[in-house]
Amino acid sequence: MNTKHNLIILFFSTLFILNFTAKSQNSSELIKVKEKTFGYAYYQNNKVLKFGELLEITKGNPTAYNHIVKASRLDVASVLLGTVGGGFLGFSLGYGIGCFITGQTINIKIFLPTLLIGIASSGCGIIFRVQSTDNTKRGVEIYNNAIKQKNSESIDLGFTANGVIMRVKF
Repeated sequence: MNTKHNLIILFFSTLFILNFTAKSQNSSELIKVKEKTFGYAYYQNNKVLKFGELLEITKGNPTAYNHIVKASRLDVASVLLGTVGGGFLGFSLGYGIGCFITGQTINIKIFLPTLLIGIASSGCGIIFRVQSTDNTKRGVEIYNNAIKQKNSESIDLGFTANGVIMRVKF
C-alpha cells in the first residue's frame, strides 16, 4: 500500500513538473513591449525585434499578422511624409533666416507654400506614425493573448482525507 501511494505521488509530481516546464518554455514566446524615448521597442527572448521579424513571428496568427502588416505600411508612409515635410520645413526656415540675415525681403510665393507643405507633410507623418505604433501594439497584444490561451491548460494536484485528487483543465 505504501509503495503504491508513493508511485502515485511520483507519477502526479512528474506530470506537474512536466506541465510547469512546458508552460515556462512557451512563455518565452511572448513579445514584450518596452517604451523608449521616441516610441516603443519589441523584445522576444531579450532580442529587439524589427518589423520583418514581427511579421515572421506572427504569421501563425492571421489577425495579429494583419495588424503588423498594416503597421509596417503606415510606418513606411510616416517616414516618407516626415522626410518630405522635414525637407520643406528646413528649406522654408533656412530661406526665411537667410533673407532676414542678409536683409533681403522674403518672397512669399516661395516661403509660404514650402512652409505649409512642410507643416502638412510632417503632421501627416506624425499621425501615420501614431497609427503604426497603435497597430503594432495591437498585433503584439493579440499574438500574446493567443499564446496565453494556448497555455491555459493545467493540472492541479491535491490531497484529501480520501486520497489524492487530480484536476485537469484544457
